[in-house]
Amino acid sequence: MANDLIKRSFGGNIKIMSWYGMNFVDVAVNNSVYKIYSYILYFLTTWIFPVLIVSTIFVEENVDLILLTDMMFLLPQMWILSVKIFPFLKKNVEIRAMLELIQDEHFKSELPEHKKIVERCVGECKKMFLFFIVCSIMAWVLWAGKPLYAKEKLLPMNILLPFELTKAHPLYYPIFIYVSGCGLYGATSNCSIDCLFAGLMHHVSGQIKILKHKLIQIGRKDNLSMFCEDDDPNRTKVRNECIYNELKECIDHYDKITSYIKDLEEIFTFVPFGQLSVSTVVICVSCFQVMILDPLSTNFLGMITFALTMIFQIYTYCHYGNQLYHESASIGDAVYMSDWYSFDLKSKRMIIILMERSKKPLVFKAGYLLPLSVETFVSIMRKTYSLLAVLQKQME
Repeated sequence: MANDLIKRSFGGNIKIMSWYGMNFVDVAVNNSVYKIYSYILYFLTTWIFPVLIVSTIFVEENVDLILLTDMMFLLPQMWILSVKIFPFLKKNVEIRAMLELIQDEHFKSELPEHKKIVERCVGECKKMFLFFIVCSIMAWVLWAGKPLYAKEKLLPMNILLPFELTKAHPLYYPIFIYVSGCGLYGATSNCSIDCLFAGLMHHVSGQIKILKHKLIQIGRKDNLSMFCEDDDPNRTKVRNECIYNELKECIDHYDKITSYIKDLEEIFTFVPFGQLSVSTVVICVSCFQVMILDPLSTNFLGMITFALTMIFQIYTYCHYGNQLYHESASIGDAVYMSDWYSFDLKSKRMIIILMERSKKPLVFKAGYLLPLSVETFVSIMRKTYSLLAVLQKQME
């Protein structure tokens, strides 16, 4: 697999995901033992752990709003994580094939301007992953360390056990490691998957920028020097043929981009949908926890970090979806900025077809319903604020 671009953009994501049984790059690793390991880890963390948390409601004598919000900031995240991880367990072959398309000949960068665009995309993918992995691990450390600074806490999150747990119990440390490990699995898996998906959308937007640059340069003398010489007697005919070939190449590039977005939506559509669908509740509960905690406590700092990470998480989805929309909507403007008036009739017809097709911008819809856009992000934050106001009212 010619995956230099993929490894440079998503090296950290791929490494963490391979630790958790989501290897979609190295075919040799995906044997039966590795698959059994990946499914066992998947069920232990995303299904059994949340069930054990929910079960505590039925044994608690006093179930109040504080107890419920303490569970609800993490519980939806773990269940939605099961939806986000499943494609990487079930469709790893399709995901690998989709990543290989980034290396398609239509996506290769030849001009220095195009290489700069690709390198900027690679750099942004690295920075985005670094930011989210640091925030996620910081939030996890503060969450998992609750028993160290909160004496009343034996575990970072209470779970149902068939016996009374104490720090002197021989199973205390194995159970503590299990609960903390589930939290770490959730934090780093979420980070890796979200950054991979957002990074792929960013690379597609980069390809649209390259396509627009190609369209603007069509018909320019410097761009045609490889096809025609000054002393060519049939210069006009050769030039028209060159323009036609370049337009055809641009249309093929556009087709590859639209096809790639369809494949991306088909495989990953429920990844952002799951996150967006629970984000209102998770962010609201996190902010509610911040309101009732002591501002000088370590728990307060951990919850602030978690809430901000969640907000940036859904903003990242919406930002790159919005970027994809606006980049694809401006393809017609790039065509207009070319020397289209000097083209022959055949090339002008091709331009009209491309402009008509580009009138419908590319939109990634989470769950085939929610468009990833800034408007969606604003709508989620408004609903979060409304729900937070209701919770605050209940506490008065």
